[in-house]
Amino acid sequence: MTNAVPSGARVLLIDDDAVWRLLTASALHERGFEVHDLDSAIDIVAQVDACAPDVIILDAAMPEVDGFMACRALRRHPRHAWLPILMMTGLDGEQAIGAAYQAGASDFFIKSTHWALLGERLRHLIRDARRQQGMGAGARIDAGFAGDGQAGGDAGIDASQRGGGPARDPLSAPIDVTYDIAGERLIGVAGAFTGFGLAREATEMTLGVLRGRTQPMQFDRFQMRLLQAIDACLPFAFELIARPTSRQYRVIRVELTAPAADPVDGDPRGEGVLRGTLTDITHTWEAQARIRRLADCDPLTGLASRAQFLTAGARALQSAHPHRAAVIVLDIDGFADVNERYGQSSGDELLGLIAARLSGVFLSAQDGAGHEFTDERQPILARLAADSFAIMLPSIDDARQVSPLIEQLHEAIGQTFALTAGPCTITASIGVAIHPEHGDNAGLLLSHADRAMSAVKSTGRNGILWYSASLDQAARSRIALASDLRRAIDTRELELHYQPIVDVARRRIDGAEALMRWRQPDGLLHPVSFIPLAEEIGLLIPMGEWAIGEASRQMAAWIAAGHRLQRMAVNLPSGHFERGTLLSAVVEAIQGNGLSPGVLELELTENALVRDIDRTLPRFQALCDAGAAIAIDDFGTGYANLTYLARLPVDKLKIDASFVQAMLDSPQAATIVRAIVGLGGSLDMKVVAEGVETEAQAVALFNMGCTLMQGYLFARPVAGDEFVAAGPGALAAVEAVRAAASNGGAAHAGAVARRAGASS
Repeated sequence: MTNAVPSGARVLLIDDDAVWRLLTASALHERGFEVHDLDSAIDIVAQVDACAPDVIILDAAMPEVDGFMACRALRRHPRHAWLPILMMTGLDGEQAIGAAYQAGASDFFIKSTHWALLGERLRHLIRDARRQQGMGAGARIDAGFAGDGQAGGDAGIDASQRGGGPARDPLSAPIDVTYDIAGERLIGVAGAFTGFGLAREATEMTLGVLRGRTQPMQFDRFQMRLLQAIDACLPFAFELIARPTSRQYRVIRVELTAPAADPVDGDPRGEGVLRGTLTDITHTWEAQARIRRLADCDPLTGLASRAQFLTAGARALQSAHPHRAAVIVLDIDGFADVNERYGQSSGDELLGLIAARLSGVFLSAQDGAGHEFTDERQPILARLAADSFAIMLPSIDDARQVSPLIEQLHEAIGQTFALTAGPCTITASIGVAIHPEHGDNAGLLLSHADRAMSAVKSTGRNGILWYSASLDQAARSRIALASDLRRAIDTRELELHYQPIVDVARRRIDGAEALMRWRQPDGLLHPVSFIPLAEEIGLLIPMGEWAIGEASRQMAAWIAAGHRLQRMAVNLPSGHFERGTLLSAVVEAIQGNGLSPGVLELELTENALVRDIDRTLPRFQALCDAGAAIAIDDFGTGYANLTYLARLPVDKLKIDASFVQAMLDSPQAATIVRAIVGLGGSLDMKVVAEGVETEAQAVALFNMGCTLMQGYLFARPVAGDEFVAAGPGALAAVEAVRAAASNGGAAHAGAVARRAGASS
């Protein structure tokens, strides 16, 4: 699978913020990770040894030992040199991001509730680390030999500082040498220095000659660290990139023992010599370089990996001055649905086609001046995660010239893809950040573009948004809200309010629907303000099970007080129905509160009911056997197949409020309402009309034969201790509806009912 967690993936999460640890751990557990958490990085090496994690998440800002100190401590130990470390930074972490890489972090992540991205980031780090481990222990050299003779990065690696063990080329045996400290020369047997381009008969090489056969900057580091090792009486190891000829290079590892404290070999001058070896590790170094290149490339799409994107982006930004640059993050909307509909292989095929289409946009694109991208302006494309892509446009002259290109990208993704399994149409959410206004480094720009993309996702998807500072405040507020919501159940800030369901024919309160509210100091929050967030952070299921238990307790209390109520309805998200914990929660609620069978009613949407009838039918039957009744909420807005509906143990249909509120002005809506009422009668199901707000609507429904109603006309949702007091008002509204219907009132409603009957 594209987004499968590597086998046995274990995360060590270290953060002093207990609430954030809970949020993060819960989200990662939901995504299949095994999480161990600590509140401090004190004695970090021992903690890591005990846990043996596959990846570490370190909070940057912690008391006593912060994330940077902990990261450096781990990197000093050879056994943890390649352990992936993800540094978690705050929202304003421009300096922290750079410091994270300097401390040895593998990657960084801005604190947010974008858990899917965090999960993919961890999977990538783990897979990359396992590829590195597959190369075997040994030294890694981070820079190649540039064609102009200049080193890119730190081409020489001091093994004593790096912590890696000696690298051995299987094709080259170590050659014994000595180093004359006073004479600054290496002495060996014939052939010892051919890797540096000397004749085979040469038996010694001075540092002056060595300087001419290596990169100048690298030689300076070699000489400086050699002197440091001699002064400190420490062993020395260094990997030199040598140039035997102008067209060749060799990688030679120099290892020397620590100098003796006293003169050796009777040397009258007293300086002494060092003994050691030279080893040609060119083949090993090249093999590792090839593996690194493979690691830098996404094998599925051929685009750069996230790590390579950041590396290439950093170089591009250095050369962009005085120009600007743009970073674009593009995320496919509903990619999981593609995998579910067509299968994983088709999902992989789609990702490859998306990459090709994105590349094609840039191959044909022209900038605002009407000429093609020059070499220094070539875009950098990468695949960040399962269905997320990044693009950097370096050296743009004006941010406005990016807009048409982004529109082309958005339009290109929206065109149908011809998969082997069939045609597929998707949309994309896009976020954009501009250098230098939105960040001075590639990591920060990527984070800000991602934040803008997430904002598009949260407001309906399929759009484009440019980063702004206001998104930071929104992200802070969202994190704070998530933390507060995590505590809301334990602190009893979550409440259930109850809206009566009236039976107009029998002149009674038939039951109630439980609706969740969140009490805060400045008032009650409606579910629309927090239910999507609860689903995102993995709280919706425990909140739903709490609601089942609390509503059942309240119903039992009303029944014990002598109130004759038939049903207590509780909404369930479709994901909750898929959980095995639902049945046990329902059994505990019914049996623990002594409710009769059918009193607790679970409301689900049509899509949840018919997703996989053969798999879901036994689950519905088990709930019914436990004593629960089943209702279809918002009926008419989904895709329920009547054959499926006849097979399911459904007791009630609830007409969606949008049809009820449109039926007086729309013959089509009135026809749908009448059809649902007739369908319920044919299948021996009760029918409830939701969202009844006017007497005219209620009379029309009553004349159509729908007698169970719910809405503001009768009562608004109220707290449990206010529900009984709301009963007389609801019943008074019932009497008014009956009187209007029997006296021939609400003529407009009657006319609508007659028109609906004629059209059906």
